[in-house]
Amino acid sequence: MDFGLGFPTICEFVREIFLEFAILLAVHRDIREIFAVMTSQAKRNKIKRGLAAKGWTQSDAAKTLGVTFEHLNRVLNGHRESGRLLKQLETLPAREVATAQ
Repeated sequence: MDFGLGFPTICEFVREIFLEFAILLAVHRDIREIFAVMTSQAKRNKIKRGLAAKGWTQSDAAKTLGVTFEHLNRVLNGHRESGRLLKQLETLPAREVATAQ
């Protein structure tokens, strides 16, 4: 039986609809994952710029926060996740620059 849609049976029609829906869900998931990665990378870059603007080096910030430079660097470059450390980095105050007399 042909339903006038180019599908010989209703089962094939439902199967095609299901497959299209599954593809749309997969694309949506991929887009969300890409957006999350881009957002996370943008946040890490913003924190890096903020550290520099406040006069912090990654090495000094790591010592102040009680973590290794390597760990802090991995987090800032996206090789490790640590929301807690990123939050601490965001809240570091500006460093006072010593002036030569």
